[in-house]
Amino acid sequence: MEAEQVVAPIEAGVVGPDSSLQGVRGWLLFFCVTLVFLNPLATFGIFGLSLFQLTPLFKSFPGLLILSTVDGLASLILMSFSVYAGVSLWRIRPGAVRLAKMFLVAGVVYLLISPLFMLLAGLPDGAAVSALPDAYLTAGRSLLYYAIWFNYLTTSKRVRATYGLQTPA
Repeated sequence: MEAEQVVAPIEAGVVGPDSSLQGVRGWLLFFCVTLVFLNPLATFGIFGLSLFQLTPLFKSFPGLLILSTVDGLASLILMSFSVYAGVSLWRIRPGAVRLAKMFLVAGVVYLLISPLFMLLAGLPDGAAVSALPDAYLTAGRSLLYYAIWFNYLTTSKRVRATYGLQTPA
């Protein structure tokens, strides 16, 4: 991941060549809303649904309870990172784009690792292995979200104008 190259700080009311593109509007605003509001809602919804579905299995498979707890904590940390990155972008903080990209990379790492937790849960032989393809199919759909927004942050003229970043080489 490349470091952000700042051209000049953006000040309120400063008119420059890309001043019509400065500000958190359009797709950038939508991305901020997803980071600050929609990702947390999805995290709580998925965690609640998982807990509802898995609770009957916890007595038979105590490892599943431990791994669900670890996965839940990892999800909460990632959710907090999402909100922090979103607020940083929204408030046009220095390093906000780099922070948002770091969140997106962390999300991809989580998506790739979390399905493997099932292998450590002590489920019956073959149950976890047979569930992996579906878990990775679901993860693949989410990877699209991360890839689209990473590309947006890298190529957007609005992002460059708002945060004073140089054009990518």
